[in-house]
Amino acid sequence: MKILHITYVALFVAIMGALGIVPPINLSFTPVPITLQTLGVLLAGGVLGARLGVWSMSVFLLVVAAGVPLLSGGRGGLNVFVGPSAGYLLAYPLTAFAVGCLISRYHTLKLHNILMVNLTVGIFLIYLLGGSCPSIYDAYTSS
Repeated sequence: MKILHITYVALFVAIMGALGIVPPINLSFTPVPITLQTLGVLLAGGVLGARLGVWSMSVFLLVVAAGVPLLSGGRGGLNVFVGPSAGYLLAYPLTAFAVGCLISRYHTLKLHNILMVNLTVGIFLIYLLGGSCPSIYDAYTSS
């Protein structure tokens, strides 16, 4: 991996951390808040491509697992991977890969192509994987 690629990966990890500063929108009917970090995932896949997008999201999740409070609301550590938002976090690298692969198939980038990929595939994949991934939190609260 080239130094330039490592710099891009580190830059998007920093962008994801900066998007985590914005306070989350908590809803009364779900324990998972709405955050701007979903935008960072879509940007990583679209700007960096599939391979570097997966690298940047994986490094971001490793930094969060190490305990750095980069998630929205100042959360970090291994406990976020067993909470209600664990499925959404694990969907970050997969969504960056899918968005990167689909955007790279277009020969000319137009706004409607980018919006179509991000809104249909990107958002749908995050919410599909995040909502369907059972967590330890669900098993603990149901008993």
